[in-house]
Amino acid sequence: MEIFCPNCKTKALPENINIQTDLGKCGKCGSIFKVSDVNFSQEIISSQPPMGSKIEMYEGVRDSYEFYYPPSGFQPIMLPVIIFMIFWLGFVAFWTIAALTMAGGWFAAFSLPFWLVGGGFVISIFNSMYQSETISLDRYKILIEKKRPFLSTHSEVYLDEIVSIELKNTKMTPSTMMRNSKSVTNTNGNHPKLNSPALITGAKTEFFFTGASDAEREWITLFLQENVKRFKSGH
Repeated sequence: MEIFCPNCKTKALPENINIQTDLGKCGKCGSIFKVSDVNFSQEIISSQPPMGSKIEMYEGVRDSYEFYYPPSGFQPIMLPVIIFMIFWLGFVAFWTIAALTMAGGWFAAFSLPFWLVGGGFVISIFNSMYQSETISLDRYKILIEKKRPFLSTHSEVYLDEIVSIELKNTKMTPSTMMRNSKSVTNTNGNHPKLNSPALITGAKTEFFFTGASDAEREWITLFLQENVKRFKSGH
């Protein structure tokens, strides 16, 4: 039978368990707990990402954690979008050159919105391929940083501002669709959606790790839930 620390969820070593006194000690956080009070039937949240996960986890001093999710790179699902983008930009370029040749600059200016749409395709594809995410957690705040070729973001939230951290349905954008197509759900013919980890405050909802697998998204959500709850309670 495996016994896990109720405080930090780390597996307790046999030499730190005394069945006679009904006491156990966690070798990681030092908590003392009653063995009989441990609910063995409850789901145990692993202190490490799922096996084979792309999530890179680093533990710092004073109960600080950092989670890094690398860029996804090229995915086969991106190929139709890339082909369509090339066709779109090629057609707009042909139309613009023809307009300049036949009618002058004022008529060619009508192509500007189509160039903007094409630029949006380029930005979406490059962001999907090269976006990396870093989450930093300590006893006071969570930092969510998304590094992209275009429009990188940085969000800082103090723990007392957090209402909840949970898996929440989010509409699929072309970027998230390309990064994670396997977990897309379609409800009653509506827009496809994805259950993505979300940090919810009174002012906003911040989604993160949308390109991760189902197991990775579930694990990071549960890990952050438990540790934010632990930090808020002062443990």
